[in-house]
Amino acid sequence: MIGMQDCIEFDGYCPPSRGAPRGYGKVNRKVNGKKITLAHRYAWTRSHGDIPDGLTVDHICENTRCVNVAHLQLLTQAENIRKRRIPQREATACRKGHEYTEENTYWYGTERRCRTCHRERQQQYVQQKAGQ
Repeated sequence: MIGMQDCIEFDGYCPPSRGAPRGYGKVNRKVNGKKITLAHRYAWTRSHGDIPDGLTVDHICENTRCVNVAHLQLLTQAENIRKRRIPQREATACRKGHEYTEENTYWYGTERRCRTCHRERQQQYVQQKAGQ
């Protein structure tokens, strides 16, 4: 396995969740007339050329900020989802530490989600709207 010390971390903008997936570097570049918004996809394209239709760029190192092209590989979306789902199934709590129980868990497509976090996001949204 590749050591994390070998990663080249993107030091630009990494949105918390909206506009790009959480933890991924965001860029606005064009390569061969195509707009690229994620830093690792930009690194891949600059090094290897266009990403073929039906394939996605995967981090072998599992560090979403990494733009080291030696840590990137092409996979189908289905392969990438299967690879991601194994650790998520084994997790006993969400990122904020809320336990995955029957009552506190729901599925959004192939992704397990925390009901407590969902309620918190809804409350924040309502508060933001009220403050406008």
